[in-house]
Amino acid sequence: MRCAEAVLAIAPLFAVGLAANTSGAAESACPSTPEVEAAEKWRVGDAIPPRLFFFKDSPENWWEGQLDCDDSEAVIGGLGNYPFLLALATDPRAHECVVDLAVARALQLRGPTTVLADLSAAYRRSPVLLKTAAYWSLEGRMRQRYVWVSGLEVDPRVLGEPRSSELVAEIAARLREGAPCARTSEEYRQRFRTGRDSGPWIWYLGTFVVPDVRANKQWARYSPVPESHIWRLLGAVAGDVLVLTRTDRSLRRTDRGRYVAEPYTVLWQVHEVYVPGPSQE
Repeated sequence: MRCAEAVLAIAPLFAVGLAANTSGAAESACPSTPEVEAAEKWRVGDAIPPRLFFFKDSPENWWEGQLDCDDSEAVIGGLGNYPFLLALATDPRAHECVVDLAVARALQLRGPTTVLADLSAAYRRSPVLLKTAAYWSLEGRMRQRYVWVSGLEVDPRVLGEPRSSELVAEIAARLREGAPCARTSEEYRQRFRTGRDSGPWIWYLGTFVVPDVRANKQWARYSPVPESHIWRLLGAVAGDVLVLTRTDRSLRRTDRGRYVAEPYTVLWQVHEVYVPGPSQE
């Protein structure tokens, strides 16, 4: 598999959406390894475990959406040590796909303003990085607009109206006060349990750093965020909570054999909207 395909499998650079704690390491069913433990304990000046420089994936599992525990995507996507991720992303020994994954995870943890500023500073300190393949992949993308969001989704059919609308308004108010999306989703799931046959009515989508799709058409094919939502999100400001509808998630077969899209309500909590400065555009 080509590097770009592997990175696009989780979403391309600057748009990662792991259902993880954005302040630390993601929960994982994979056992810890010496490399992962060293990465999480890493401090500036420590050596980077050599195995983490190399890109490893499992092409035989890719189309099924499965990962081996030692795949680069699984390992790097579960790290919570931001200084380590930045060091890995700016080490000329790292494979360009590893750089992409490290930057994507760093963006999920700290957002585009901090990460892009830190990357730019690293390139100024080490001009040798400008000669790497990873730099040429990054350079153009650093000039794009991004929005950093967390999202949760509600199926209004499960609870019915007006209960569903009332709860969506209540949840939106909580998110505007700064409550984390993941925790809020779990709290409401526990408070308002539905019957086993009804299925879940609310779930956490993840945290994403989403690019302006006009500058990255290929990304739109793999986007975890509907393209119609991206335009609205790019026009928001930090602290906004947008309540939008999507109909692309599932189809229902009618009695006449036709398929119709079922609407879902999505609440997007906007952490940051990044607009590059004049020198970067």
